[in-house]
Amino acid sequence: VEENHKALLQKSRAVWGMCYSPVDAKALAEPCGFSSTADFDTAVAAARDQAGAMMGHALGEDLARFLGLEELRARVRDARAAVAMAGVEARTAVMMKGVEARAAAKAEEATARLKKEMEALIQASKEAQRRELKLVLDRAKAVEEKL
Repeated sequence: VEENHKALLQKSRAVWGMCYSPVDAKALAEPCGFSSTADFDTAVAAARDQAGAMMGHALGEDLARFLGLEELRARVRDARAAVAMAGVEARTAVMMKGVEARAAAKAEEATARLKKEMEALIQASKEAQRRELKLVLDRAKAVEEKL
């Protein structure tokens, strides 16, 4: 019985490995091969169905017991978490691009506003210098006329 159990466990492990390894590789790839956890869950369900078909109806219960092992569930859970994290990172990257674009637009607006303010200040300074120069010239003219 124990030998049969070990043999069934090995067969279940081999069949599950064949069916699930592409899903696992796709989930842990850089960049992640799944666009969402729902896609991942669908692929895992398909791998389960494929493994069940390969094991046959008679050994389906043994496969179900094997798939219930904590070691396997933890592995699938970790891969699902990696897919979820990749989704969060992708959404965060999109949000950051939007924030950067808005910040760049605000910086351009601020630069344009500062440029206008500086031009107005330079123009006012030029006008003040012209008035001052006119006063100096008028005084010089008045002094010349007195002499």
